Amino acid sequence: MAPLSVVTDQTMAHTVVRGVGKQPLRSAHDDVEVFGTSQAPPVSRRVLDRAGLGGLGPSCLGFTAVASFELIPASSSSHMILANTHPMPSHNSSTSPDQDPPSGSGSLVSLASLEKKRARDRRAQQRLRDKRNDRIVELERQVQELQGACNALRQENALLRARQDDFVAPVRSWDEGFSPVDRSGLTLSLDCENTSRGPSSLARQPPERPVWATIPWNVECTPDDEMQARWHKVDPDIIAASPKIPSPLDLLYGSKRNKLADLVHRDMRQWNLRDPECLASGWIMYAYARWVNAPSEASYAQVPEFMRPIPEQRGRQHRACLDGFYWPQLRRNLILKQGQYSLPEVVGMYGCCGRVRWPWGESILVPGEDGEFSIRPDFYKTFMSIEGWGISRDFIRAYPGLLEGLDVDAIAYELR
Repeated sequence: MAPLSVVTDQTMAHTVVRGVGKQPLRSAHDDVEVFGTSQAPPVSRRVLDRAGLGGLGPSCLGFTAVASFELIPASSSSHMILANTHPMPSHNSSTSPDQDPPSGSGSLVSLASLEKKRARDRRAQQRLRDKRNDRIVELERQVQELQGACNALRQENALLRARQDDFVAPVRSWDEGFSPVDRSGLTLSLDCENTSRGPSSLARQPPERPVWATIPWNVECTPDDEMQARWHKVDPDIIAASPKIPSPLDLLYGSKRNKLADLVHRDMRQWNLRDPECLASGWIMYAYARWVNAPSEASYAQVPEFMRPIPEQRGRQHRACLDGFYWPQLRRNLILKQGQYSLPEVVGMYGCCGRVRWPWGESILVPGEDGEFSIRPDFYKTFMSIEGWGISRDFIRAYPGLLEGLDVDAIAYELR
């Protein structure tokens, strides 16, 4: 249906209804016609009243109003009814501006509220992040404390087990050494002439333990020498997983597969040694650590003869760092005089002054057919004998009392 426009003619001072089409339209009342031309006659006030435009008239001179109408079919015939579908808003000058605030002011208020909410959210998220970070730091600190306590307990437990083994082993050997005694030997003779003043046949000495089963008698390490004796107490699982023969590259550069070799490597590198001393000392300490942590005849056989414990090491309690000195007489002097010297200083000096008798710059490894490197045979023969080791004059001048019983000129060696 075509809409109609109602316009107040400013020149004729009366209201007319203009149609869009050219055909005349008739309202629901027979006496009113609406034409779609600009020459349509004035519309009856009754039609305007029904359309909600009764207020328009001569008093609206100079005012233009536009309204939209629809033609609604009449029920009786083809006549159309004029209806106002969009009433005109009231243009009363007395209306207060507070009743319809401008849209721009409302938008500014909404943006300000949204910005405040975003700021509150950002502050809340920052507080949450700070709280979470503080909690993580606290938990990490607790984990470190607990790990330190666990490590201390493990070391204490290992020490107690070692002491227990030292006490139990002699008792077991005594029990195994006694054999059942013949009852005939227990009969008492009343004949004094047959009484012997010699030692009783029942008094038997317990058999000695095998040499390989007797490890040095060590005291608990103190913080200043624990670094030097770190190889002395190693986890049994690490010993069991370590191969019998280590790779020389693992001893020189460390290893993730062989943990014992990596442990020995780190101990050797703390002295800033040359590769010959690092490899030779690492090889000896690797074999010694495997034996002292898991004594067996096979592991004892791999320890160089000059590194095997002497009676003073088995019979006198001493600190484990003294077991790492290569000359047996030097170890004996250290154990007998250990209260007269600062052992950390002695150990530190010895670590810097001990030398393997090997020319400077000479190779110590040879490649194999399988691409793996092995120790040069003549180098291996050198460091596996005590004659292949020497000590610098600095140590000899600093501790002459510890070298008693040694041929100082024979053990003195300077790098060339």
